[in-house]
Amino acid sequence: MPAVIQACFRFRGRAAHAAASPHLGRSALDAVELMNVGVNFLREHMPAEARIHYAITDTGGSAPNVVQSQADVLYVVQTPDIAQAAPLFDRVQDVARGAALMTETELSVEIDRTIRNPS
Repeated sequence: MPAVIQACFRFRGRAAHAAASPHLGRSALDAVELMNVGVNFLREHMPAEARIHYAITDTGGSAPNVVQSQADVLYVVQTPDIAQAAPLFDRVQDVARGAALMTETELSVEIDRTIRNPS
């Protein structure tokens, strides 16, 4: 059984009208997108047998002319053993923190599942 770490990354920003005052907003959805791009670049630098999957679970709304104040993405990091999963998950968290810094949004991480395989 592989080691699995699953976590929800929640970004919170500030809503604004995208046409009238976009400079007042801080896009949580942009943070999710930046995180996903960053993790995709991370794939080149992780063990070949490791897997990272994600699903955007909350886009913050359906109006295209709004800077979205909230957005969530669920990540799963899977490796053959926890000794590989934990440091890889730490790197995913670093990418998320970088996305929050770039967008001036707040980040919270909720680990909702960890499966440690027998040593």
